Amino acid sequence: MDEHCAAPGPAPPDVPDAVDVRRLGEAFKRLQRHVGSAVMSGMQDELQSLDLSFTQVAALHQLRAHAPLTVTQLSELTRLSLPAASHLTERLVRRGLARRQENPDNRRERLLTLTAQGEHTVSKLDAGLAAGYVAIFSRLDPATVQATEKQLSVLLAELETLPRSPYASPEPS
Repeated sequence: MDEHCAAPGPAPPDVPDAVDVRRLGEAFKRLQRHVGSAVMSGMQDELQSLDLSFTQVAALHQLRAHAPLTVTQLSELTRLSLPAASHLTERLVRRGLARRQENPDNRRERLLTLTAQGEHTVSKLDAGLAAGYVAIFSRLDPATVQATEKQLSVLLAELETLPRSPYASPEPS
């Protein structure tokens, strides 16, 4: 057999199989269907009490994950137009949730970061989200909870070793 016509073998062990990845994605989608209602209703209550829109919360999360960001970068991450992102930034700054500061590498540019109040707000939202999951998972068999937590810990540990790419977007479903 010609060496250039060799039949493809199995994928190397360090590359996940596309079918396995798709199945994992589908499993998380099914999980979201089970927990979504409880988690989202709690989040909706929290957003209303804080008088925040979903877009503002998305921007706060992007700032926590990737700051400092320019308004252009924030617009790309939130998929907003530049004028909309600029307006959003102004509202967050006026509310004391974000701050603008001069970019030392480009004095014409402003960098956005969260304030302590912004950090507190995102942490409060995270706590509400976690409470929704706890309410759902507390109804499960303890052995299921322990096994799942163990496997998710492995998954999260590996994800946390990967370089963060603020501009990576998920493929449409």
